[in-house]
Amino acid sequence: MTKVIDISKHQGEMDFKKTAQKGVKAVMMRASYGESRDVKFDDFYENATKAGLSVGAYFFATWHYNSVSPDFETAKKNAVSQTKKALSYLSGKKITAPVAVDIELEKGAQLEFSKSELTALVNLAVNEIKKAGYNPLVYSSVSWFNDRFDADEIACPLWVAYYYNNAQIDEFPDTKYGIILKSLKDKTVLWQHSSKGDGKSYGATSQFIDENFCYDEKLFFNEKSPAPTVTATTDKKSLYTVKIRQGSWYVRKRADVTSSPVKIISGNVTLQASQKKNGWHYLTLHKGWIGPAAISQSVYNKNTTPKTHTVKSGENLTVISKKYNLTINEILSKNIKKYPKITADFIVTGWVLNL
Repeated sequence: MTKVIDISKHQGEMDFKKTAQKGVKAVMMRASYGESRDVKFDDFYENATKAGLSVGAYFFATWHYNSVSPDFETAKKNAVSQTKKALSYLSGKKITAPVAVDIELEKGAQLEFSKSELTALVNLAVNEIKKAGYNPLVYSSVSWFNDRFDADEIACPLWVAYYYNNAQIDEFPDTKYGIILKSLKDKTVLWQHSSKGDGKSYGATSQFIDENFCYDEKLFFNEKSPAPTVTATTDKKSLYTVKIRQGSWYVRKRADVTSSPVKIISGNVTLQASQKKNGWHYLTLHKGWIGPAAISQSVYNKNTTPKTHTVKSGENLTVISKKYNLTINEILSKNIKKYPKITADFIVTGWVLNL
């Protein structure tokens, strides 16, 4: 079992050698509160990495507070801008564990967004984390995932807080919230089961420390899973082989959680996809889009790359290179003789590029 703790400036000083001796292998550190950097983050990061610990980060969000975002449109802008600011604090650091957005309310704060609105807002933050190249998580309490979110629509795995004495990693309590936690198990990668861990035994000067059970060790050590076994025949239109997580998942008309469902499919299968957009995949068999939360692995099928691409209006080489999993230089080298004027910043609609 991998032990994971989460810390912030409230832990005071940390002796990460003691942390490691306690059997902890990964630490989630608060990088920011709102748009402000946690004053201990840089120091914690440096010393934890020296102790050989895997480091993840979390952002304590305030963009959902009424005092910060009085309406939905303002909240959308703030969710993006606050997350981008928080991500800037990770620059130059080797983050080997996930990056989480922490959604809760402090005493006296208020929130009036609906479940669908809050879910859409948190997915904006999740998308920024993905675009920055990190594995995202959403942290909240089990009651919030049940009452304030559409948990199935959150576009990443969950980090769930539910405090229970003598908690066991492989057994969920037979309580109201334990049953809800069990219903979320297929999306949960961290269960924060205690806020009363013995801080001193973990090397903190604070009396207490948060303790977590980890259910997906690969996410916390930046390891790659083995390629899935292909269970459907690939063809020229199947650019991706995707492995669907266990559970039931919506397939939607568009790559958007607000889009109408086409159908519900069961997971623990491997399927083919012809398109990829912001983590969403268009499933060839089911003729619809499935979200990133449902996908445990996506493998690009290099042998299915078309030989040419006709440039469409509004496209550039960045878009085209990402579509075919090529570098811009690879495309330039194959087309410079055919189109001498081509550059990384200049292509013409209608050109037929060699791939």
